[in-house]
Amino acid sequence: MLTVTVRHHFSAGHRLLGLVGAGAKCANLHGHTFGISATFQQDLELAAEFTGVKNVLHTWVDNNWDHGYLVHRADDELLGVLENMRVKHYITPKRPTVEHMAELLAAYLQQALPGLRVLEVEVTEGPNNAASWQYEWCEARAAE
Repeated sequence: MLTVTVRHHFSAGHRLLGLVGAGAKCANLHGHTFGISATFQQDLELAAEFTGVKNVLHTWVDNNWDHGYLVHRADDELLGVLENMRVKHYITPKRPTVEHMAELLAAYLQQALPGLRVLEVEVTEGPNNAASWQYEWCEARAAE
């Protein structure tokens, strides 16, 4: 099996309500430079065009997340402020953690690039933290 990997980065703000201990500080409004790495299965007969894959990934991320605010739909107070101020924001069904962002992006890429199998999507938060969605692991869990 051959794979194709594309990378991108963007800046965005978020806050994570409900964390305890050291993570409780993430309830404050803050931002990060995020990194994305998406790996696809490469069909030996049909070569994936890097430009097309990059365009799909970059366009979606830039239009939805870059220089915006990721807000959980349950965060009504902040959501109302963002909407009233007409600030760019993206509403997430779960807390906007890197884990959930990787899951959201993998689902989008699977739908947007039906000829390719998404194997892994990794989202980094700053230089030290990362979370990955992986096809094999997620498919095995879904079968349980």
